[in-house]
Amino acid sequence: MRKQIDPLTLLHQLEEAGFSRAQAEAQLRLVLAMVESRSPTIRHLRLVEMRLRGEMQQLEARLRGEIEQLEARLRGQIEELEVRLRGETQQLEARLQIEQQKIRAELEKLKTEAEALRMEVEKLKLEVEGLKAEVEKVKIEQQNLRMEIEKLRLEMHQMELRLVREHREDTRKVIFWVTGLLIAQATLILAVGKLIALFQ
Repeated sequence: MRKQIDPLTLLHQLEEAGFSRAQAEAQLRLVLAMVESRSPTIRHLRLVEMRLRGEMQQLEARLRGEIEQLEARLRGQIEELEVRLRGETQQLEARLQIEQQKIRAELEKLKTEAEALRMEVEKLKLEVEGLKAEVEKVKIEQQNLRMEIEKLRLEMHQMELRLVREHREDTRKVIFWVTGLLIAQATLILAVGKLIALFQ
């Protein structure tokens, strides 16, 4: 028992093989006619073979042309893409160079500022060292002043004691001198009184 042919399945297979719709339908009609006759001759088979070869050659030529067109389009697109990428790459390189120059300028500026800060710090260190020396000098001078003040206080105290002693001594001498003077005046008065008494 022969297997029955499904025309739709065969039609789809021919289309999937690369035949157009019209070509597939023509091949399908030919095959169905051969099957229905049930006695395909060698002439029919050769005719089918020649027709199939012709269709295959046409298909190959069409595919070759489409492939060449596709390759040409791809080459054109690739060339356009290369040109565009080359232009974008050049623009990107130009921007990168500009950015690198800006970065270098910023780095130089930062280096200059850092050097200025370092010099300022060194200057401040020197000033701090100078201030420390001044502070030490002031401390020494304060210590010397304290010693001088203590010395002056001691000298003033000694002078006060000496003045007090001298004042006491002078006071005592004045008292003795006044007392002697009073005694002399009293003696003189008595002598004068006696003289007066004698003359009376």
